[in-house]
Amino acid sequence: MTAKCGTARRHPFGPNAAESGTMVQRILMICLCLSLYAGTSAAPNRRTEISCLRHTPLFAVGDIGFMGATSTPEKSLQALLGRPGATGCFVALLRTATLEGQLYALLGLRLTDRRIFLREEPHYLRMKRRVMWASADIVLSVPAGLVAKKIARGDYDARLMRD
Repeated sequence: MTAKCGTARRHPFGPNAAESGTMVQRILMICLCLSLYAGTSAAPNRRTEISCLRHTPLFAVGDIGFMGATSTPEKSLQALLGRPGATGCFVALLRTATLEGQLYALLGLRLTDRRIFLREEPHYLRMKRRVMWASADIVLSVPAGLVAKKIARGDYDARLMRD
């Protein structure tokens, strides 16, 4: 197949695609982030699940990455939701976790104890601090309040309540 006169075929990663290399850098960063946080096995015990949520640098609920994997923190959240005493774990995470981990805890409280969730929700809705948020193969830095708004609307409920 030949190109029409005056047009050149451009490779999406060729030198004309991103002269500064930022597109390639972004793609590599996305691949790295998603590969690090899209584990293939569930967290083995409660302590590991809590630790995973406490230290997570990324909020990702839903299929992420090119293979549509479930993130390790989401697996930890799902496992905690099925354990007795989950509400207490989520309340503790609100005070000790990274901001991304606190958002997972807020989501857990929405599903386990609506009264505590409603008490904590306003604080997070007003937050302007940024968090790393992933959806599909996109990783963005967004205000925590936007993620809290998605949690409050119930955007993640169906995903977490499925069998």
